[in-house]
Amino acid sequence: MSELIKKSAWLNGASASVNYNTHWRLFHVFHPEQKELYEKDGYYDYRYPQGDNMRDVNLRMKSLLDTITREFHGKKVLGIGHGVTIMGFRTAEERLTEEQFMELDHKNPPKNCSITIYRGDPKQGKNGRLVLERYNETAP
Repeated sequence: MSELIKKSAWLNGASASVNYNTHWRLFHVFHPEQKELYEKDGYYDYRYPQGDNMRDVNLRMKSLLDTITREFHGKKVLGIGHGVTIMGFRTAEERLTEEQFMELDHKNPPKNCSITIYRGDPKQGKNGRLVLERYNETAP
């Protein structure tokens, strides 16, 4: 029997205020000062009001990976998230640089309802590691 554990602390608030304005472009129309900050800081470092930037998300995903490794070693784990969370997880697990993240996010961002699968490989790294098996797969 599988055990369901909900960890709401890992939920992402990257676009907290934007959700109330439907889309970031609309948000920038109503909040031009935020548009200026976004243009100054860039996609990776800009933090929406009451939200996170990608560095924050990456740290949270690193914490999630540490917890999965420590508490769920040898077990199957299902995580459900949106594009920012998936990209943060990939950045943390694959140790992507900011440049690698931006290239991947630009060339092959997570698709809606896509599947990303990592499998544990005990032969990788010093004590084993998760290896990307599938990314961005959708049903035909």
